[in-house]
Amino acid sequence: MFKESSYLRSIKNLLYKIHDVSPVQDSLYEQASDYFEQAKEIQQKKREMQLELKAIDKKAEEITDNKKQKNLQQTKGIVSSQLKVFNKKVDEKRIERHREVKQICNNLLELAEGQSFQENNSRSARLLGTLFMLTPEIGRKVRLQNMFSKHIYKATLALRLLDQLVMTNDIIDPYVTAQIDEIKALGDIEDDQITSHPLFRERVKIPVIFAALVQDIGRMHPDAQLILKGEDGKQDEFRVLEKDERQTLLKTTFQQALLYMQNALGADRYTGNSQDERAIFNQIEKDKLAFAIKILKSSLKPQNGIGNILKLPQVYASIALTTKQNQPLAVMPKMGQMLTKGAEQGMFSAKATDALLRITGNFPQGFGVAFIPKEMDKRDIDKYEYAVVNRLYPDNPDEPIARCVTRNLEYNSNCPDFVISKSHNLYFEPARKAFEVVSPERLLEILSKLVSNFEERKNQDLVPRCWHTYDYFSDARHQNLWNNMPQYRN
Repeated sequence: MFKESSYLRSIKNLLYKIHDVSPVQDSLYEQASDYFEQAKEIQQKKREMQLELKAIDKKAEEITDNKKQKNLQQTKGIVSSQLKVFNKKVDEKRIERHREVKQICNNLLELAEGQSFQENNSRSARLLGTLFMLTPEIGRKVRLQNMFSKHIYKATLALRLLDQLVMTNDIIDPYVTAQIDEIKALGDIEDDQITSHPLFRERVKIPVIFAALVQDIGRMHPDAQLILKGEDGKQDEFRVLEKDERQTLLKTTFQQALLYMQNALGADRYTGNSQDERAIFNQIEKDKLAFAIKILKSSLKPQNGIGNILKLPQVYASIALTTKQNQPLAVMPKMGQMLTKGAEQGMFSAKATDALLRITGNFPQGFGVAFIPKEMDKRDIDKYEYAVVNRLYPDNPDEPIARCVTRNLEYNSNCPDFVISKSHNLYFEPARKAFEVVSPERLLEILSKLVSNFEERKNQDLVPRCWHTYDYFSDARHQNLWNNMPQYRN
């Protein structure tokens, strides 16, 4: 059971607002399910009133009697009024949904960003690491928790990838370029401050988050749910699908996500009396919606386009927060190889892939590293320690920046950060080989001090490649891994 800090509670509250399974059914994804269920009925009712108006007009052309004409016009007025009220009610609900999603986007920005490029990275590292460590090691809750966490995870990665591509002038999109030019025209501003400017956040980052949150929402459509859960609703939605089922699911998910973006959310509405302000506001909102839709569409086959800022985080998140059955933790650091291979096959931009891996390195935030302390270089190796990856932008993708969490095989909350060198990281074979001279008895002794489930673990590898951080992070005393501490090279 997690003991929650106030920061962790704020993240969980945001998770529940986006995707939850509750009696209230007020999360974004539950509302989408309700919308999809009612969409046909709403369209049918609207269509019936429109057809009734057409029938009245046709009948009016055939009737010459003034009294009957007057009655028809009265009927037409009533139906027209009903249609107007109905459309207004539908649009009010759309605006309500749009503004709820907009509030979620702003809440996410508060968690993921600060006032500078450096603060953005620090806050995002904390958010990504927290989401990673919320996942238990085993059980059905692993896949369910990861499904819920994935929306925020990929949105946060998309924001950081966007920042990096803007900073290196590698964004190839006229809309984004136009916003950057407008910000620069406002006055003296440093390049690393552009993506933190309020205008950039409102016009570029909010649509990016919109696209990330809505990307999978088509899975809530009845046709998609039928594939995922079967006619009786009891099938495992995380099972491996047949090829034709998967293709149909992907097509349905994309089409319905796009329709949801366009029709269920749409653009915001101006509130005020100024015609000039209204025109400007409406154009800005129209452009933001078009940009979000463009990101969604481009993410299918991004090539060198703007869709990379969504597609790459989507693939990364699908591995870091997997919904596959029993995926080994040791697979995580191979994400870089997988993404690079995908870029080589033309799935996404090589330049954008390099940019993402420049940000993340090969070890995801929150990943548990087992390492040989540098002090062991000068004497016989007789121990290893634990650390948690807690910073973005490592100089070397194979050498993560991590908070040491044990000292002399005891958990300690006041340890520094280390750049874990490849030669000392037990994930890699050379470091593990160094333990071949250590007796099994000593290795068991080390393990007994570091793991809570020793009886379960003692028959597994005695020299771990990595460790699962869930149990450690479940203690509120261990949830502040991102405060400022000295950094050393190990």
